[in-house]
Amino acid sequence: MLASFEDACLGAWESPGAWAESIANQMLVVQDSEHADAEQLSDYLEIDYEAIVQRLWLDGRIYIARRDGGGVWIFDAAL
Repeated sequence: MLASFEDACLGAWESPGAWAESIANQMLVVQDSEHADAEQLSDYLEIDYEAIVQRLWLDGRIYIARRDGGGVWIFDAAL
């Protein structure tokens, strides 16, 4: 059971939006390495990280737990 918890835990974050921004930035780094023009496009993109989190939460794909003292824990609800 502990292994499942560790697998599902996506970490402690300042906010759900900070977690989504981190994930998006990781994805953009991969895309940047594959497509040189991706950096130019990023000047025109605005990502609503809170909307991403809300959709994932509503779809039951993540679970958000508030941390004592501020911040949140994010868990993969599919595991």
